[in-house]
Amino acid sequence: MSRGSVERYPRAYEASGGDIRALVPTTTRRDTGRSALDAEMEEVIAGVLGECRAASAQRTARAVYYMVVERVRVRNQGRAPEERLGLPGVSTIERRVRAAGASGVLRRRPGRASAGPPRGCGQGCGRCGRWSGWSWTTRCWT
Repeated sequence: MSRGSVERYPRAYEASGGDIRALVPTTTRRDTGRSALDAEMEEVIAGVLGECRAASAQRTARAVYYMVVERVRVRNQGRAPEERLGLPGVSTIERRVRAAGASGVLRRRPGRASAGPPRGCGQGCGRCGRWSGWSWTTRCWT
């Protein structure tokens, strides 16, 4: 909390005659919902996300970020330093990946939870040749 806020709260409370509602801030942010990136950077990000959706591969959001960095590097070649595109933050790309649908962009492989029970528990599984399923009580294939 800033020093100005600490000084402002008692004044607002006293000026309102002791009404606690005077401590609620009345200002709102004007930049909510607007992107701080320029149109060219939005185009680069949209192009990379479209390429990721089209090409099925296992990748992370960090890998998508590095793809954006590479595209920016290529676009900045031959530009004057003051005309170069700046890099977006990693969290910006992560948000865009989530908004675009992470499963379609990242195409991750299934995790260990979907692989089923572990194999080879060493308890003589399937000795009779019948494999009816996993038994959680004996912790082996029966």
